[in-house]
Amino acid sequence: MKKIISFVLVLVLLLGVCVTVGAAETDTELQQKFYNYCLEVLPEDMKPSEGDNVRVYSVKKVDGLEVFKGFCPWIESEPTSVYKIIGDWCVCSEYTLYPYAFGIYVSGGDEIYTLEQAYEIGLFTDLKPLVASSYCDCIAIAKNCKYADKVIPAFVDYWGTGVSPYSYDEDYEYYSSDNSADSSEATPDYVLVSLRTRMHYAASIVYRYGRYMIRNENGMTPYPDGKCIYVPEENKLYDLWNAYQQIEGIENIFIEAGLGEPVGDMDEDGKLTVKDATIIQKCIAGLESFPLEDNLYGGSTISITGKFVPFYISDFYCDGVRNVKDATAIQKCIAGLEY
Repeated sequence: MKKIISFVLVLVLLLGVCVTVGAAETDTELQQKFYNYCLEVLPEDMKPSEGDNVRVYSVKKVDGLEVFKGFCPWIESEPTSVYKIIGDWCVCSEYTLYPYAFGIYVSGGDEIYTLEQAYEIGLFTDLKPLVASSYCDCIAIAKNCKYADKVIPAFVDYWGTGVSPYSYDEDYEYYSSDNSADSSEATPDYVLVSLRTRMHYAASIVYRYGRYMIRNENGMTPYPDGKCIYVPEENKLYDLWNAYQQIEGIENIFIEAGLGEPVGDMDEDGKLTVKDATIIQKCIAGLESFPLEDNLYGGSTISITGKFVPFYISDFYCDGVRNVKDATAIQKCIAGLEY
């Protein structure tokens, strides 16, 4: 029995041997192939010395191709995040590896290709099989997005890799009156971005921005419902609270882009009208009952605009109670008067 166990241990060690400089034999054809690849692509000052080895692991078959992870352990990896748009995905890595930053390769015929090269020459047309098996850290990017390569690094650099998003979209572009969207060279004043993460609070939260509110029903963080603002000219991300305070024309994310819903919209038609004021007046007079939906999740709200955040959709006046002030404030707002 001891001889059998010893034989098994020796076999395991043999299977785990990496390719070394001057080695008489290789443990696998793929490892030797990757070793030769590294010799070819690495600059002279990074080439292996006697006793150095390559590391090949996580080998898997995808669409008939051999995909593997590999790197050169004699070259210290850098703790620098790397991002690259490949097709409809942003591939991410917390470290920069060598000779290829992401350390993901495709073996095809007699050649080895980086993940990018394999995609560019058509060996891969979709990274979904790799993403589905959690082979690499990727963020799904919606079609026709222009700023993902700048927004995603800015997001992760600020918030850290622990809150990496899983999907990315650009919902709306705003151009001010002196910035024409018709010009091919025009850059939007700001972009409404969706960056959805898997981090959530335990409760639903309602955020109020002036006359509008956003229900963050799943408690997504760090941005309510994954929404934030990107300003291309500054290459800077804003959460909605700071954007609402600092960026001109930000109200258009509600008016034109349809984000959130109006406070005081009692008939749920997406607009603030006299009908909403009338419904509130009838409810206060006891002619009708406030709908159950008027209560925002039992008062699960937070203050982020410097004013008390309403417990009720009908609390347009924003004083925490439902009364005739709300109906009057709606009527004044519609008439363009201060309230």
